[in-house]
Amino acid sequence: MFAWVAGVVLFSILCAHAIGPDPGALRESVTKGPLLAQAALPMRGPTAAAFDMGSRIMAAGFGQVMAAPSRFFSIPPRSLVIPKPKPTPAFKYTFNVLLKRPEITDRFDYLILEASLRHGLDPRLVKAVIAAESEFSPQALSPHGARGLMQVLPMTANELGVPGHRLHDPEQGIRAGTAYLAVLYKAAWKKYRLNGVGYKDAPLWVTERIIASYNAGPRALTRNSFMRQTRNYVRKVLLFYGSDVTEFRRGLKPASYAGRPDAQPRVDTLP
Repeated sequence: MFAWVAGVVLFSILCAHAIGPDPGALRESVTKGPLLAQAALPMRGPTAAAFDMGSRIMAAGFGQVMAAPSRFFSIPPRSLVIPKPKPTPAFKYTFNVLLKRPEITDRFDYLILEASLRHGLDPRLVKAVIAAESEFSPQALSPHGARGLMQVLPMTANELGVPGHRLHDPEQGIRAGTAYLAVLYKAAWKKYRLNGVGYKDAPLWVTERIIASYNAGPRALTRNSFMRQTRNYVRKVLLFYGSDVTEFRRGLKPASYAGRPDAQPRVDTLP
């Protein structure tokens, strides 16, 4: 009798494994587990469509935030995903001012493109960070000592191989900022097991965490709660990212510097 009961129990277990876990239970376990510990779990049918982060997301009238296609089923971490950021009055004012000044917003396009290409980054995202950090002013200086177009601390720049005292130079500032972004991308790719995926194909929620980390430090890659200032910063970068301010209207090498690879624009001669 005991052998018969044991056989029935064993048969039931084998059948359960053959059929597979209940989808609802699986989603619940993923949601409650570590952040994307199951980053590569494939999904099919309506559920996959519901969690797909590869659609174009409108940015409240300021263009489109581009969420690159994701090949993975991934539960977006809580407390940060901002699919439709709403522009504040302060942002609208800054946006309108910058939109009317392409001579200001586009003057570093070739430097942004070169640095982004070097690290495999999305140049529009880099330009959006510049817009949010310094509004394209190479002389920008934060109360905490961050400098230049991408507001990098001199100590951080030195660690990245860029002289901290040269951050006000547009080329060096962009070089340091993109190098730091590349460090954050590399850390995120390792944390969320995204090997084989290009940085430009990052799911939107990963991009948001990288933006938050640029503002709040690398630990933000794994946080579940964020200060309001960081959340507002992410919204601001996303709004710029999907706007005409981050369009590229100049080529990789401006005509005035053609044939002079060593020549760089002087800050005091920029408009």
